[in-house]
Amino acid sequence: MKVLLDEMFSRTLADALRARGRDAVTVLEQVTTPGLRDGAVMAMATDLRRALVTADLNDFRERFAVAASPIGPGHFGLVLVSGRYSIRSSGSAKLIEALDELMAKNPEESGLANREAWI
Repeated sequence: MKVLLDEMFSRTLADALRARGRDAVTVLEQVTTPGLRDGAVMAMATDLRRALVTADLNDFRERFAVAASPIGPGHFGLVLVSGRYSIRSSGSAKLIEALDELMAKNPEESGLANREAWI
């Protein structure tokens, strides 16, 4: 499974996952201007064939549910990060562990296709 880390996550998190052999990039590594609209982030994840990792629970769940419906275009997964994990790079060790474990359990590109996972 490949992941796209939403804008609230730092490159440090992506670097830590890459150091573990995981395929992770951040939205901010892909664009020159921050502040993309949710639809653009979702399209980016789909175009890059990556599951989106986000702590923005309300904005993406409905969009991804529609995409996963029989009439939707599909997606490569949505990973929702609960409030129990720090999204600050200084406190992200537990988040790195949780993402690494989820990626290990879903090694195929389509491991979370049209599904969501909570960590």
